[in-house]
Amino acid sequence: MPEMTLTLDPTEVTRSVDGTDEERRFTIEATIESTYGVKDDDHLVEFSADPTGIISDAWISTSGESGTSFDYPNVESIFDSPGSSSFSVEYECLEPGETEITAKLSSEGEGSSSGNFYEEDTATVSVTCEPGEDPEECNESHSLYGSAVTVALLLQIQMNVFCTNLTPLQILYILHSALSIGQKDVANDHTTFVAFWIALQYYNLAMLNTMFNNSDFDCGEGDNGYTICPAVVNDLAEGDYVVVSAIVEEDIPLDDPDNIYQYGFVFDSDGDTGNNYTPHPDYPNDFFADTDLWFTANYTPGGGWVLTANDATNSVITEIATDARIIIRDNSMFLVVPASEFAVSDPAFRITAFRHTGDYGMNPPNDWDGSIWPAVEDGLEEFPAD
Repeated sequence: MPEMTLTLDPTEVTRSVDGTDEERRFTIEATIESTYGVKDDDHLVEFSADPTGIISDAWISTSGESGTSFDYPNVESIFDSPGSSSFSVEYECLEPGETEITAKLSSEGEGSSSGNFYEEDTATVSVTCEPGEDPEECNESHSLYGSAVTVALLLQIQMNVFCTNLTPLQILYILHSALSIGQKDVANDHTTFVAFWIALQYYNLAMLNTMFNNSDFDCGEGDNGYTICPAVVNDLAEGDYVVVSAIVEEDIPLDDPDNIYQYGFVFDSDGDTGNNYTPHPDYPNDFFADTDLWFTANYTPGGGWVLTANDATNSVITEIATDARIIIRDNSMFLVVPASEFAVSDPAFRITAFRHTGDYGMNPPNDWDGSIWPAVEDGLEEFPAD
């Protein structure tokens, strides 16, 4: 009977259930040593089942004459001469926990066709699958999304809908509208978007009375945020509303003595790309390019916050009446606007933020910041399907 040994390397390893492939996976190198050849003798290496991960991607290399076949998580190796056979299996952590992977080397016996194997050797690997860093939950305590969640709850948006459809953003740079000014890195502050959300919401009169007509969101500064209303304020009517949430990296200043701000929610309101606003050639990256309906929150140190709505069909810009509201709470901003102000129920859109000190950043020292999503060159964001 041949003398055979099985070794595994490494014998102890720690990986994470989160992160990159390298952080979640490792390779087990297994080696079978035989002192002399065994003609027609089959040898089977079986890996124990394990609830914390999965073994896959096995392959064989040999010294001496041999052949291989695989039936995962088992690996069969056939020896015809003295030598060694080595193979590798990849292990991936799927669930947190500690486990011991056992590999058992068995032999069928020379010339045997019975299928009865006897154990030759065993080897083990101790594995720790760490849980990784717990992601923050989408709730009112979330460091970035918490304020938006609070407003969403007051707007009676279902949390599973809000959290599931909230889209994180990573914006690295911003192109100025003017070709002559060019590009800069985003400021990673209250002008840098980090997430957005949009949906069509139905509100009955009782809900609107609670939220706006009586209300949770009175015009101006209140307990639940700063609500910017149009110049003419009407009670809101029952029906569908387009609701957009834009979240920035830091709190939006409500009273800034030095800077001018514009936050925009701009749409292709009728789905007709042929009648949208076309910028002047000197301003090819105009944030509002390829849209025809604009809702903006504008701030000046002397005038405070003002909500305006503009129709820009065929590049003719006209201020129009609106029943929209824009709510600012910490680092979140919400637009709530009757769907009746759009010609289609699913308008494509873009969100924009811009800061300057009075000259739009056009003159030295070119003091300006901002961010937009999507970039002008990438077109508009499609309204999500129901």
